[in-house]
Amino acid sequence: MYRIKNVLKRFSKSGPVSVTLSVILSVFFVVAVVEASTTISTNISTGGTLTVDTTSTLTGAVSAGSTLSVTGLATFLGGATTTTLKLLNGEIISNATDGVIQLGGVASTTSLTLLNGETITNAVDGTIALTGALTVSGVSSYTGLATFLGGATTTLLTLLNGEQITNATDGVIQLGGVASTTSLTLLNGETITNAVDGTIALTGAMTVSGVSSHTGLATFLGGATTTDLTLLNGETITNATDGTITFGATNSVLVGTASSSAIRVGTDQVSTVSGLIFGFCNLTSVSVAATSTNYANCSGATGVTSSYRVFVQATSSLPAGLVVDAASSTAAAGTINVRINNANAGASTNTGDISLNFWAVR
Repeated sequence: MYRIKNVLKRFSKSGPVSVTLSVILSVFFVVAVVEASTTISTNISTGGTLTVDTTSTLTGAVSAGSTLSVTGLATFLGGATTTTLKLLNGEIISNATDGVIQLGGVASTTSLTLLNGETITNAVDGTIALTGALTVSGVSSYTGLATFLGGATTTLLTLLNGEQITNATDGVIQLGGVASTTSLTLLNGETITNAVDGTIALTGAMTVSGVSSHTGLATFLGGATTTDLTLLNGETITNATDGTITFGATNSVLVGTASSSAIRVGTDQVSTVSGLIFGFCNLTSVSVAATSTNYANCSGATGVTSSYRVFVQATSSLPAGLVVDAASSTAAAGTINVRINNANAGASTNTGDISLNFWAVR
């Protein structure tokens, strides 16, 4: 700088031409100084505003004694020394693990308030609570228990392809799927499917610890492992033999009308009961000669057909000496034919209009 100054003085003492040349050199010198980069190796203190019109690069640590205001995009670059951003009250934002942003707060900063007032809080240790709607545009993976709480606005969970899980009715979970989502696969590969409209099919064992109520038809399918149904007090219903249902209980009581085609009582494999009818029928008076027999029809035995075997018992209204010694069903539905024997000697005896008890088995 001192040498340049001496050169300019020499030109100024040599006449008008020299003065002109010295002015031109001075202009070029000033322009060169302005256009070059300036490196300052010591501290800078300013009582006013520091304005940088273009890019400013700081290679060392930067400390702000007051508020730092950034009106544009602020990008923090660097290696391990810049993975932590420390906030006013000691909270930190760090990315020590590549691809992971971690928020570390203190007791007074367990709530993160977003632009429109939504909050993310961890007031309860280990629990993240969010207020407002949460939209996940990519795949969300839950490795622990996910609990969805709320009122009417959280009773519908829509899955990727439009399937829905709802609890619009209190205490009832409803799955609404499309054709491609009729199967629900559980943790160990068990499935719940509704491939057939109106039918739920389960693979794997199902354990019900409480009371199970079936309002419709319940069908149990499977092999030897599903032929045994154990009831509340240990009674069993099994079909180990194809076509045979076995009840394991001290007493078997049938209440109502049996809808099965055959009932077998005991352990024998001989007889089955497909129908059992009992009641009374009406006998129109007939005359039976002494020491002889006569046949008569007893009508009104509702349900009795020719496929039934019948047993008949007279009441005290049958005159003494007369005995019903045979009975059979007939081709006429509801009619039983009986044979009456007159053991009396002497005159004939009339039965009178009486009723007979009957039992019919098919």
